Amino acid sequence: MSERLIWPTAALMLAAPGLLFPINFNAPRVISLNGNYGYSVVLKDFNRDGQMDMAVAARQEPVTGATGFVEIFLGHGDGSFGQLMSYALPSVPANGYVNMLALDLNHDGKLDIAVATNLGVSILLGNGNGTFQAAVSYTAGDLPWAISSADFNNDGHPDLAVINRNSNNLSILLGKGDGTFQPAVSYATDKSPQALVAADFDGDGMMDVAVANNVPNRPGSLTLFSGVGDGTFHKPTKTAIGAGPVSMAAGDFNQDGKLDLAISGTSGLAVLLAAGGGEFLPPVTVNGGIQPAEVVSLDFNHDGKSDLAVGGSGTTDGYKVSIVTGNGDGTFKSPALYYVASFPNGMAFGDINGDGSLDLAVACADAGVTLLLQNSHGGLQQITTLAAGSRPFLIAAGDFNGDGKPDLAVGNSESDNISIFLNEGNGTFLPQVTYNIPGPPSSVATGDFNGDGKLDIAFSVNGSLWLLPGNGDGTFQPPLNCIVDGAVLGVADFNRDGKLDVATAGTGTFFAFLKGNGNGTFEETRYFENQSAYLATGDFNGDGNPDAVIPNSICSSTTCTYLTDIWLGNGDGTFRYVSNLSPQISPLVTGDFNGDGKLDIAGNSSGGVSVMLGNGDGSLQPALAYSSPLSVAQLAAADFDHNGRLDLAASTTLNTVAFLSGNGDGTFAAPVQFVTGGCPAGLAVADFNGDGKPDLAVVNSCTNSISIITNTTKNTPKL
Repeated sequence: MSERLIWPTAALMLAAPGLLFPINFNAPRVISLNGNYGYSVVLKDFNRDGQMDMAVAARQEPVTGATGFVEIFLGHGDGSFGQLMSYALPSVPANGYVNMLALDLNHDGKLDIAVATNLGVSILLGNGNGTFQAAVSYTAGDLPWAISSADFNNDGHPDLAVINRNSNNLSILLGKGDGTFQPAVSYATDKSPQALVAADFDGDGMMDVAVANNVPNRPGSLTLFSGVGDGTFHKPTKTAIGAGPVSMAAGDFNQDGKLDLAISGTSGLAVLLAAGGGEFLPPVTVNGGIQPAEVVSLDFNHDGKSDLAVGGSGTTDGYKVSIVTGNGDGTFKSPALYYVASFPNGMAFGDINGDGSLDLAVACADAGVTLLLQNSHGGLQQITTLAAGSRPFLIAAGDFNGDGKPDLAVGNSESDNISIFLNEGNGTFLPQVTYNIPGPPSSVATGDFNGDGKLDIAFSVNGSLWLLPGNGDGTFQPPLNCIVDGAVLGVADFNRDGKLDVATAGTGTFFAFLKGNGNGTFEETRYFENQSAYLATGDFNGDGNPDAVIPNSICSSTTCTYLTDIWLGNGDGTFRYVSNLSPQISPLVTGDFNGDGKLDIAGNSSGGVSVMLGNGDGSLQPALAYSSPLSVAQLAAADFDHNGRLDLAASTTLNTVAFLSGNGDGTFAAPVQFVTGGCPAGLAVADFNGDGKPDLAVVNSCTNSISIITNTTKNTPKL
């Protein structure tokens, strides 16, 4: 059996000339908003080509002046979208979960957009080709919060309803049918209106408005404005609901022909079944699986019964969307949960990839829009996760049982153990087997350190180097203390004696060479004092001897200087200091990013990715910084799209992994992000499913899990 490839740092892989493949993985993709903050999302066909497009109401971060936008992405019909077009708003979008609508306001057969902003309602008339005219604004009340639409005066023209958070009222803007509106007429609500739905709730054929009020310091309330049919409303009725409502959706959940309501908020998720005549039964709690924020009603599985989609967050395990399937009698099945990139501000359903099934787009606060495509099993696309120990952070790949399939070793910082996951051969793994260690690990690496031909695991605890000797069958012996200091590990044969050595930046105090004796013991030589958390090795001057590059901090009593240090190996276990460079970039990954045969380094610097190209003599060129919204936790490098150029994978401080496709000259394309679990950290690259493509294993430290992100880039030649 041939052994599958593992990429411990970055090995350049060649593809047939001219083959260029976009990077794709079996995880929900994130559409970037270029650093803007997404509020609401709509899926509609704006250019009338039969393919689903996307509009997002967003604001600039940080907020400076009139920084609201509507961003348009034209769909390709395969689940991907073209470059965005941005249209300015006179103010930031309203904070409610539904602040944008797409509908034909002027009866020209072209979709228009209405957006509630902090100052009123903005109308963007569509040109029918995916472009829009400049926004025209209309005044509503004080601090508009959410928007809905219906024909309230029965003239055949769409009207608008807006709730206003500060003025505690409902504004009705009657449409003239040409895309313009009459001045707003307001109706008093309860305090702090939060959500609204326009529909015929009392069954009289006239459109009504239901408003959920997040009343301070007492239970929330529902006010129902029953429509007269001429654009005015009867005196509202009021119903008590749970505390803290934030979103509301209507649907016939018990199939009795009457519209019911689902309300989400701090009290959870509840359903109010209609009693008839615009009255509702007391709220009944529904298991939404998360602390709910927005709620949307739809028939997700096409069974004729109303379902619910709920966006929110777990208590400790990140941001999610749950699909709660209805039974048709007002009750619901247990929720199915799906990770998204960040807090879900808005949701929209539509057939994004043209397969006839409903997909989900989620506007995720500061993380763009997460696309959850429906899979062949009737659920939404989700990541494959493995349960790990408490607070995992470190990961390494290696074939621990000699079956030619890459396995995983994971360091768990709060449970003081190392988890071993054995690969079953198709990208799935057996449940973890844990090995207790004497404290929280601060580094993990693999290699045959005792010369028995079996893969071992080196790790550090409290500044001391330890080994888990491998038995060759996927099991390990009890941990052995190597009685030397060592934290961040760089493994290579530095003195070229055929035995693995370790370079280490100790617990923030020194750089050292640990000479391997070939029997699992080491001898130590220290080189200099530093304050480093990362280290990378490679041959930077082309002499065949492994070198080391280390981020370093030199601090006085008042200031610190952050540098990147190069130490060249002499081939006998000694090193010579070459230079320090500014800025400091960390974490570090090495590779030939410009294809000149000389080793380069990449890392995180000032919230983005920076690359220092090597000159081949042990020196590096000044850093090339790539401005992006990424804040990088860890980096890995491989040719993920198989075009002969090294790419970068970065775990971010959002719930995403970003891939930067290499251009082959040391520069990179804009990042493409995919959802992983909560707080992604360490990365391991290997071919986990045996298809010849580099996959990614991601440690999720907040959710105590490992995500297996499988490379699904199309038409990639076998490696």
